[in-house]
Amino acid sequence: MMTTRRFFTDEFKQETVALLESSGRPLEHVAKELGIQPSILRTWRRRVTRPEGPPQLPNKQVAAPLATGDQSVEIARLKRELERVRMERDILKKNNLHLLGAAEMRFRFIEDCRDEYPVRVLCNTKTRGS
Repeated sequence: MMTTRRFFTDEFKQETVALLESSGRPLEHVAKELGIQPSILRTWRRRVTRPEGPPQLPNKQVAAPLATGDQSVEIARLKRELERVRMERDILKKNNLHLLGAAEMRFRFIEDCRDEYPVRVLCNTKTRGS
């Protein structure tokens, strides 16, 4: 037996959300009384309370726009992070066989490259295999 999809008018959806808001009862109880799934009622409530714009995903956080001073601080932080990532990439491109070998080979590699790169970065550089 095939079930047909139920259709609810916008007026019914708004009245249902108003009932939910005014009753003070849990969403699951109201949905059960009306014979609908709680997820449907949750969606209707979201659309009624935020009618404009695309629906927002509950798990995603939208970053607030930064002020001009905050933007320059954020840009400086991102530039430092980019420089560090590029440095780590260059270390791995240089010769990562030393980093995959025995501890003695890793220490020798760090000793050889310490004039070119900070030791802290050399020690924290991760290879794909580890």
